Amino acid sequence: MGLRDRDPRDGGHGVRFAASLEERARRLLRDRRFSDVDAPLLPIIRHDIQLTLDHVNGLRGLQREQLRSILRIECYTDTELMNTDPKPSQYFFTRRPDREKLRERLARLEQERRRLSLSMVERIQTLHDRLLILLNRHAQLTG
Repeated sequence: MGLRDRDPRDGGHGVRFAASLEERARRLLRDRRFSDVDAPLLPIIRHDIQLTLDHVNGLRGLQREQLRSILRIECYTDTELMNTDPKPSQYFFTRRPDREKLRERLARLEQERRRLSLSMVERIQTLHDRLLILLNRHAQLTG
């Protein structure tokens, strides 16, 4: 299960943990009380934290775009499917795509949506794991 997945058994704790992890990383990046002299590796770790947060945000943006695109295609397909309903006689000669093909297309789009969502959750979970490691290293260096 990914950190951003909602699992009814955990009461949303995974989502809250991921959000608090990212917020903790953002707070750490805003905090400038440690100098480079105190620990020369801190700037490197802070840079890696920033890159990881940027990557998480980029993946979320990509996921939104992909899901929006799939939704748009689903809407067009649904519209086509609705247009295959029997029409009054004046519309008798309009083109009617095969209903089963349209339903199959909708089913494939749903499968693609699930596959993309699962893939993104796994990728974001990997980045959250990396973020957790970086935050731990930072804490070790700063005492």
